[in-house]
Amino acid sequence: MPTWIDLDQVEDAFVRADGFQRPNWDRIRALAAAVPPECLDAAWSEVATQWVQRLRADLGGRYHVAQSGRFLLLSELEPGTVHELIGVAARTLDLVQQVLGESERPPGWGKRVILLFTELDDYYQYVSYFCRDGTNPASGGMLIRKDYIHVAAPYEDGRYIRQTLAHELTHAAVVQLPLPRWLNEGLAVTVQKRIAKSGVPALDADLRDEHVAFWNEDRIQSFWAGTSFYEPGESNKLSYSLAEILVSLLSADPEKFVNFVRSAQATDAGQTAALDVLGVSLGDTVATFLGEGNWRPVRKAIVDCWAAAGWTSKPS
Repeated sequence: MPTWIDLDQVEDAFVRADGFQRPNWDRIRALAAAVPPECLDAAWSEVATQWVQRLRADLGGRYHVAQSGRFLLLSELEPGTVHELIGVAARTLDLVQQVLGESERPPGWGKRVILLFTELDDYYQYVSYFCRDGTNPASGGMLIRKDYIHVAAPYEDGRYIRQTLAHELTHAAVVQLPLPRWLNEGLAVTVQKRIAKSGVPALDADLRDEHVAFWNEDRIQSFWAGTSFYEPGESNKLSYSLAEILVSLLSADPEKFVNFVRSAQATDAGQTAALDVLGVSLGDTVATFLGEGNWRPVRKAIVDCWAAAGWTSKPS
């Protein structure tokens, strides 16, 4: 029996949409406002548990809910695999905390929720509710930032699920920071590779040639704006690669890099923070491997990229 918020006793606590019971978060937030601040973690964890149990009932089959001190994980996986994946999730948060130098998020948010879907159809049905215009972009997993932040991913054959969890949980750990997309993704790829113990270098000769051929002074603004990550093909691939390279180049001094991450703003792609904290221009940093050119972020060009993509503001 829940101590703080019993959703079975709350009228309209859930609504059914797109095949799943969806919490009425406005109603639940109003109830949580009456909970003492020191008890909010427990209260939100109770809410999350009740919500995930509803999803378990919706999905049926062998779905079950496992939990640890920090996580709730919904899946059809065997106990040994569940234990391993919760360990991956815990190591990811520990690594992010190590990189950022302190707790990765403020208290009072409840346990972190991970939803692993056996069937791709179920995964896309679930996440379409949160996507722009109800579309189903192909993905191996995503961080749902709306309302109760959580990770959803298809398990499939499990080959990439550890990297996916590390990547998306890194996004979750910095969700309260107004990071530019390139820095957010660069951090996630870096942590993902460290968790997976990948020995693949961030840049080799062939990949450098691809970057040099692809980027120009106009295209680089879509990278700083974050819109290039959403364009298929080379743009998507090289945006993630460039983000990882920049994080590697800028993080030589860990203490300064932490302060840079905590100061960076999406509105100028982190340029002001780079100048003030690291003493470097992002444009000059890019020039070290793309060659001479006007590579620096331009605020107006960033806003123009957002407008062209149909974004009313910076990407979340």
